[in-house]
Amino acid sequence: IVSMFEDLQLSQIICIGTPRLHDYIRAHKNGEIKSLLMDIDDRFEPFYPNDFCHFNMFNHHFLDGAEGEAKLVNFLKSNHEDERSHHCIFVDPPFAARTELLTVTLKRIFSLYYSLNHKHMPIFWVFPYFNESHIKKEMPEMEMLDFQVTYRDHYAFNQEYKGRKEGCPVRIFTNIDQSLITYPSFLNNLYRFCQQCRRHVALKNNHCFVCKVCPSKNGSEYRHCDECIKCVKPSYFHCHPCGRCVQKSNHNCIIYQSHQECWGCNEKGHVENNCSRLKQFKVKKGKCRICNEKHNLKICKNKFKYF
Repeated sequence: IVSMFEDLQLSQIICIGTPRLHDYIRAHKNGEIKSLLMDIDDRFEPFYPNDFCHFNMFNHHFLDGAEGEAKLVNFLKSNHEDERSHHCIFVDPPFAARTELLTVTLKRIFSLYYSLNHKHMPIFWVFPYFNESHIKKEMPEMEMLDFQVTYRDHYAFNQEYKGRKEGCPVRIFTNIDQSLITYPSFLNNLYRFCQQCRRHVALKNNHCFVCKVCPSKNGSEYRHCDECIKCVKPSYFHCHPCGRCVQKSNHNCIIYQSHQECWGCNEKGHVENNCSRLKQFKVKKGKCRICNEKHNLKICKNKFKYF
């Protein structure tokens, strides 16, 4: 992660809930990279009296009052005259955290930085891949890196843990162009650079020339479904009554459909095959039933003309 900062010429890091990263920067970078730790645990304060803010990331509250807020403002003031940002936010929140609360805090710091420097600031957010939709709902500009984050001292999220077939589910989300992010050479046996997507991906993440992306989210080798017009996990099969690819184990059409949101009208409780408002459009295998293009109905922009 610190190597990534160096490659991107990010020299002032706001570490929110990441004491290990802050400590590593202080111990190994000799002032080349500076960091400010913002954390709820005030036991860090004696160790970092000048670069610690007692901070609650869920309501943007400084428990050390105006002093902590002043530290953040002073840290955000840029000494660089060029147009690019040399600051960034790196946040590693609890994985049960509400994304709505976190995004309010991130946007407030982002806005404060912009008011001081008139620049946009990079953000790195560590979170499980299955929360991608929640992050993108609040911050659409955030994209997920296909990089598995592991923790040395965490029982279930370390490199040696065998409980998950496809490895750790933790990823990094960022608003930086992924083509600018390079991976260290010692990871070449795990990741490759996709020329079509212009980003690094896991070796098993094969590029789909129909979807025009490397689709895998969880580290497994996805396959393309011609009927759904999208790539799905290997543990999924296409259920014709549901009209979708669903998990093989314990699938019940009635229960599944009652919990789904229609890709056409966006109403909950039914799927497209049972949608009365979609009956005017014929099902076309391999094409969107509304606009006749080769994409999934869920992402069709033309459907908003009708729904």
